[in-house]
Amino acid sequence: MKKILLLALMVLASMGFAADKFQVVGRNYFGSTFEPRFYIKNVSGRTVNGFKIYAYYAALDYSVEPELDGSYEIKDDPAKKDYKHDLEGRVHKVRLIFDNTVLKNGEEYHPNTDNRFFVIRTKAGQKKTTTWHEFPESRTSMKNIVIEDLNGNILYGEHPDMNKKRVAMLNSLISCPSGNAYDGVIHIDAENTRSDSKFDKGDKHPIGVVVNNGDVNFYYCAESYSKLPGAKFNYAVISLDDACPVNSYRVKRHHDADDSKPNNYTNGIDWANSFGKDVDLYFCFVPAASNAQVDYPVDKKYGLFANYESDNIIFSRLKVDDEDWSNGNSWWYSTAAEKYKSDIKKIMDGSDNTYYRLVKWENASAAKAVAKNVVVSAEQSSNVNVPAAAKPVATAAAKPVAIAAAIKGLTREALSVELKTAGDVEVSLVGINGKVFAKFSAQNLQRGINNINWNSTNVPAGHYIVSVKHNGMISGKNVLLK
Repeated sequence: MKKILLLALMVLASMGFAADKFQVVGRNYFGSTFEPRFYIKNVSGRTVNGFKIYAYYAALDYSVEPELDGSYEIKDDPAKKDYKHDLEGRVHKVRLIFDNTVLKNGEEYHPNTDNRFFVIRTKAGQKKTTTWHEFPESRTSMKNIVIEDLNGNILYGEHPDMNKKRVAMLNSLISCPSGNAYDGVIHIDAENTRSDSKFDKGDKHPIGVVVNNGDVNFYYCAESYSKLPGAKFNYAVISLDDACPVNSYRVKRHHDADDSKPNNYTNGIDWANSFGKDVDLYFCFVPAASNAQVDYPVDKKYGLFANYESDNIIFSRLKVDDEDWSNGNSWWYSTAAEKYKSDIKKIMDGSDNTYYRLVKWENASAAKAVAKNVVVSAEQSSNVNVPAAAKPVATAAAKPVAIAAAIKGLTREALSVELKTAGDVEVSLVGINGKVFAKFSAQNLQRGINNINWNSTNVPAGHYIVSVKHNGMISGKNVLLK
């Protein structure tokens, strides 16, 4: 693995805040270290005599402590490095004070030849490793950087809201809607012997949930909220933090996963959930808000845990077949008031097995078309199928809408895919961090199983999501490439 994951994007000067008096041009490098590399430009129209730079950052695993690598020096006027550790218990910052630096209007300041102000790494002696990243999370701007003059007046950016908590929004296999959120997957190795994990009620294709060979995968985008949006119905999201946003209540499900060679894991933000022999998943429950003005509380590309149906909101029920032998499943309601427990149980419940209710948004015509016409086999229900917008169904005799491709397997040499109708396919191989590692296509394929050759030379071993677009529909599958 490379020292630094080059996931950061170049940030142009024009992408600052509206009232910025300084411009910040550069990018955050993050991975096993966190390195903000940028330069600043004074566009205030006046000379600035000294300034302070604040850089906020955090770890995917909040329990890991950072340290400042002091080997990188800033040219002339060495800044006073005021290193703030464990700010608000989970977010850290570095403050650099340039009290002798004069920056005239139109002038730029570069700290050194590669514009690297400092380097953060995991504190020596810790057994854990983690990924360091900017806070708040953003892939399209330097929102983690704040610049003040020596009197505390803001010259660039704004200090982040420390009350925000991270949660997981169920998402398809394409990309996060905002472009800023971190994506990941939670894999539960359910019972292997005669596994009965499945979508047993409602729609067979909820957003962001895949049942594959009896195991369950939750695909998500990590978003940060100080308060989760209210809805006309109760709902829940997976927690990725030490607590839930202020208007929600914490719930934990202990999954007694398969005892024979358990393979539970997450790729992405895992804290504070745990993945070992068994799985502990934390949720944030949001009670219905009587004054809610919106039909769906979050981006309509996201799925939610909820027990609700309407013309536009499509319901599914997921059964997770947990370990059959000496089952140790349990629920813990933590901060949830007694009056909310019955509402929570309508969304998620179960004893030896677990039942999750899920919802997604569909426009009304597409929802009716899918509900009436899509017939899905048990094999195809292992894939995520995202139907394109369908036209209203005129009569009950209308032909079924197209069925997505079934992904059979992926090797270094070929992708095996089964098509119900002849046609073309477009294939993408996406890493758990959202990076596209490979894209290829094939034309004029025949109905049945097709093997499509591809070049895997530049793709490292690891977990990926392979998606296949066919007949306007997308199928996805979690794969391990060796």
